[in-house]
Amino acid sequence: MHNKYMAFVTAAQLQSFTKAAEVLGYTQSGMSHLIMALEDELDLKLFLRSKNGVQLTREGSRLFPYVKRLLDAEQDVVDIARAMLGVETGQIRVGTFSSIAISCLPQILQGFRQRYPGIQVTVQSGNYAEIEQALSENTVDCGFVSLPSRQGFMVTSLVKDRLIAIVGEESGLAGETVLNPRMLASMPFIMPAEGAHYDIGKIFASAGVSPTVRFEMGDDYAAVAMVRHGLGITVLPELMAKSMPQDKIRLIPLQDSEREIGIAVSAGRQTSPAVRAFVEYVKDTIADVIADGGSAE
Repeated sequence: MHNKYMAFVTAAQLQSFTKAAEVLGYTQSGMSHLIMALEDELDLKLFLRSKNGVQLTREGSRLFPYVKRLLDAEQDVVDIARAMLGVETGQIRVGTFSSIAISCLPQILQGFRQRYPGIQVTVQSGNYAEIEQALSENTVDCGFVSLPSRQGFMVTSLVKDRLIAIVGEESGLAGETVLNPRMLASMPFIMPAEGAHYDIGKIFASAGVSPTVRFEMGDDYAAVAMVRHGLGITVLPELMAKSMPQDKIRLIPLQDSEREIGIAVSAGRQTSPAVRAFVEYVKDTIADVIADGGSAE
């Protein structure tokens, strides 16, 4: 039943048999077979199918939390057994947002794999809210977060990162050495992938102003491309901004705009030795990786 339960939970979370099949390593037909077999055994219809994906039926929604708890309990047994043995093996699911994923996570993973070759790491990307939700639902074991994060997590503070205004080289602001949000409020603003709900929203709100949003982009690289063509300005974390090509743009720090980055685990679950090892490794190496732009030893 384990494979069927895993297929059921994953499809429910992703709202797609196709995406669930990719995550679990099945063919789409194999995934559909597992779901249909579970529906036959339970004599219940668990999903409503449509061209846009799948959604749980009323019966499926009632069963979901019980099946999820069964899978979590099974993983807890494995984690506790590994903790008793002190085995440096296992699997870790890491949630991350784009600036960490691009700037330093590859180097961290490379160094971690060299130190702990028996631990397999998978990565799930998303925005702040999606990573926090994944932590709450235990679909990742640990995740990078911007502090303060929601309650229910145990968080290790890692580094601080400034916000950077990105302006075109022909902009009237290009010669400034530091900016504040009030200086940006009247400029055409290109909202990057993060949106206005987290760091960017906080920095403008703290100054008592709002950006004049002309474009909302779902991709940070696309936002910077718009800046290069003189269509406005944008704001990104320094980790992300410095990873991009610098032609035709200027990077100018925003005054009093640091964000604090941490790594979090759910407070309600047993933390495996593998996850603890990863959190400690990140804590010990991330500052050097960011400073050096090189590999973690």
